[in-house]
Amino acid sequence: MLNDLFHVKKLGGNLVQALKGITESGHIGLGSLINTHPEKMQDPCPDQEKACQPPLAFRHVVKLTDSNQFQTEVGKQLISGHRDAPRDGLHALMQVAACPEEIGWRNVTRLLVFATDNGLPFAGSGKLGTILTLNDSRCHLENTTYKRSNEFDHPSVRQLAHKLAENHIQLIFAATERMVKTYEKLTEIIPKSAVGTLSEDSGNVVQLIKAAYEKLSSRVFLEHGTLPDTLRVTYDSFCSNGVSNVNQPRGDCDNVRISDRITFQVKVTATECVQAQSFVIRALGFSDTVTVQVLPQCECQCRDMSRDRSLCRDKGFVECGICRCDAGYIGKNCECQTQGRSSQELEGSCRKDSNSLVCSGLGDCVCGQCICHKSDVPNKEIFGQFCECDNVNCERYDGQVCGGESECEGTDSRCWGQTGRQTDPSGSPSAA
Repeated sequence: MLNDLFHVKKLGGNLVQALKGITESGHIGLGSLINTHPEKMQDPCPDQEKACQPPLAFRHVVKLTDSNQFQTEVGKQLISGHRDAPRDGLHALMQVAACPEEIGWRNVTRLLVFATDNGLPFAGSGKLGTILTLNDSRCHLENTTYKRSNEFDHPSVRQLAHKLAENHIQLIFAATERMVKTYEKLTEIIPKSAVGTLSEDSGNVVQLIKAAYEKLSSRVFLEHGTLPDTLRVTYDSFCSNGVSNVNQPRGDCDNVRISDRITFQVKVTATECVQAQSFVIRALGFSDTVTVQVLPQCECQCRDMSRDRSLCRDKGFVECGICRCDAGYIGKNCECQTQGRSSQELEGSCRKDSNSLVCSGLGDCVCGQCICHKSDVPNKEIFGQFCECDNVNCERYDGQVCGGESECEGTDSRCWGQTGRQTDPSGSPSAA
């Protein structure tokens, strides 16, 4: 235990130096936890010659500050003792997440490192000690100390995940090798969290934190707050590495680098008519949020305003400014009788082939037939089954199309004389 405290004192400055490689204004703090036990409260270290401090569920030792103040305060710390490994980690993590003012969190990137060689208890285990009150996820620090572990049960991992996300805190588990797999499972529940393997002497903690921070910084999560059952929100993620995920409960892009462009498409669906409300979308680990106002339009305001069927050729009625056609009719004014064909099939009749534009882009498909546009060019006519022909794109002679003696016809825009023979641009019969 003395060895661990020695490393904490030694590594404080190293941690700040590592942070300075990332930011010029890094602050660092410290908290500690040791299980409480009645027999150990007054004499926690009977076998130690040096003084100890009483065991406690969590104590906020050093408020987030610069490296010099951190070194000074840590140097004053004493060890404590207990027969059991500390098991109040969830209490400690919850207090750090729920007490932003007491901890000294600033409105910047927030990292919380939990170094441990032991597992975490589960919510409900307090019942074994007759602790029946559920954890309320609130701040209960009294003079920097949490003293209510015998009153509240341990928080659940999901409670902790919610509080961390609420306060934009990214969690790094620094666990010894035998506990790494346990904490890897927790990262599946806690977004924006990472795990690193802590060496037995804790000497690699700086490298561990730097690696975990880089991993967290390259992953972007998008999620929303609590919603009623009548609203469903899904995310489509289009990531910079070419990976796309659609209809997911949250947005997620990995391996994001500086200046990379990623896109999230958010879809909101109401399963029934709901009251106007709002919810917040946030990127985990960042303070920026977007508030989405949900203004449901359960009915069109002009519904049933006009039942005039004459505007729809007596084959439908006007609703919200457009014709709602009777079965078997489609079109802007219900002018087309489908005769069992779908609108896609009718549109297909207006394409020369599957790769062509509808009516060659020069007409409108009406009831499965092309109605060619009128040209703004004088004397130009657009014609053909698919509006693929015109009468001005043939070669010119003496300033006139086909020399003025022949007609420009066909999809290949060739000159044809009155006798039906192909001519050259001058109007003379073509040698071909």
